[in-house]
Amino acid sequence: MRIRRKMFIIIGSAFVGILLIFAFSGILLLRGFSSAEDQEVRGNVLRAAGVFNSAVDNLAIKIYDWSAWDDTYAFIADHNKAYIASNLTSESLQSIGVNMMLFIDRSGTLVEAKNIDMTTLADLPLPPGLLPYLEQGSPLFEYTDLTGVRKGVIALPSGLLLVAARPIETSTQDGPIRGTLIFGKYIDQAFVAELSRTIDFPLTLEAYSKAPQSPDFMPAMQAFATGNTTAVVPISQLSIAGYTVINGVNGQPALVLRAVMDRHTIALGQKTILTYFTFILLTLALISIGMWFLVYKFVLSRLTRLTTLVATSTTTHQQEIVLSGHDEFSNLAEVINTLTTKLTQIDIAKTEFVSLASHQLRTPLTSISWYTEMLLAGDAGTLSPAQIKYLKAIYVGNRRMVALVNALLNVSRLELGTLVFETRPTDVVAIAKNSVEEQQPQIVAKKIQFTAEYGTDIPIISTDPKLFRMVIQNLLSNAIKYTPEGGTVTYTMRLNPARDALLISVSDTGYGIPQNQQDKIFTKLFRADNARAKEVEGTGLGLYIVKSIVEHSGGKVWFESEVGKGSTFHASVPLEARDTLSNI
Repeated sequence: MRIRRKMFIIIGSAFVGILLIFAFSGILLLRGFSSAEDQEVRGNVLRAAGVFNSAVDNLAIKIYDWSAWDDTYAFIADHNKAYIASNLTSESLQSIGVNMMLFIDRSGTLVEAKNIDMTTLADLPLPPGLLPYLEQGSPLFEYTDLTGVRKGVIALPSGLLLVAARPIETSTQDGPIRGTLIFGKYIDQAFVAELSRTIDFPLTLEAYSKAPQSPDFMPAMQAFATGNTTAVVPISQLSIAGYTVINGVNGQPALVLRAVMDRHTIALGQKTILTYFTFILLTLALISIGMWFLVYKFVLSRLTRLTTLVATSTTTHQQEIVLSGHDEFSNLAEVINTLTTKLTQIDIAKTEFVSLASHQLRTPLTSISWYTEMLLAGDAGTLSPAQIKYLKAIYVGNRRMVALVNALLNVSRLELGTLVFETRPTDVVAIAKNSVEEQQPQIVAKKIQFTAEYGTDIPIISTDPKLFRMVIQNLLSNAIKYTPEGGTVTYTMRLNPARDALLISVSDTGYGIPQNQQDKIFTKLFRADNARAKEVEGTGLGLYIVKSIVEHSGGKVWFESEVGKGSTFHASVPLEARDTLSNI
């Protein structure tokens, strides 16, 4: 781990630790505000329930004038039409704010029913599910004296109904009871809107058995199931909902009242905590920045400078690292200079040795190849089949050694900068075709389907023909070597769209290069794992030589590869090559 990161972690850990302490205290404060908000919401939802109960009481008050009226008392007995014509009109119901009037005699018979739409004043049929509440034994008839009244909510399949039921009696309330009068008022949007205006925040009334399966209703319903009568559920950062259950006329939960309120209390708490936390955060940030500045100025900047100088020295072969000052870092720079000088001398000696050894080996290896060819040609007489077999093995092995020596020699020349770049007008198409011909024995031996395509507009370009041939031969040899028997190799040469460079592409259907090794493919002496597993012979120098020559003539090399499908290598060579080999 880098020192910069370590220092950052140390300072950051201290910053975070102190911040966590203050954050914990902020959480405690926020809990206090949350508790106050919870109490406020529960109080408001109970107030909303009180307003709803007031609406129920108001319906009970309205029914008194009609149930304790001599005309109604007479109507329930004689069923006279005049009462209906003069009193049970849609306008009459609208004027007292009810949707429904039901007249039931002592035997439980429905004498008359009136149900209207409050908006259109049109007559409506009685809603489904109401009749069971009109039968004997219904909670609506459980009053004990002449002044008794039953009121509450009925949950019907079509919605919620506010009801009040009272015995029908004379105006002097001296009995006997002749029946029951029931008023009904639908709990519709208009009713809910009126309640919302009264308490000054939005209300929702839902049947208990049909409460929405929404994220905010579900926790409330779970709270009711455990015996709670109120619940508080945050909806968002800006609003919160309170819930309470209202029982119906049968004493069972009939509806859920939901009141939505703005979170003023928690918003005030959050604002207070945010101000407090921001002040602490800015203070800690200033302290941390100050500490980081001091560490960076006196430690990290000098270490970074030393690292940069070392990296530059490695890239540009600069021999000396100069770091101002008189501290441990400047002393380290002097030690690095001493080590670098020694390592450079060792590396030059190694490269010179490889160059000398390769040069000395090439002459006897060439002689072995020449004499082996003469013996195989019969210049020294007729050979037995065994002798021919052994000589061919010597010849093939010697050719491999010559290829390896030539590659090592070229690499050493590239690294020493002694490989001369002699540019002259060159027929690159002819060189390419000649290189393909040289690869024919390998192509035929492996039964490879080889295709070569050359652009018809390729001009004579200025380049080094020997180095260009080396690039082509290495690309072709690499593709053929790593393509299994019966595979396909495609070679193309054309001008780029800008017509200022030659594009060379060699595609194969070989083993492909694993993704995790593709960034190393142009590294000297590197060979992919799957190539080693297939026991394909190679030195790992060909692509390194190709990249070095092409890039230092002003071009570039790249490739695409997929394991099991093959690879395509591309080289872009400028039409006017420039010698930068001395910078390798």
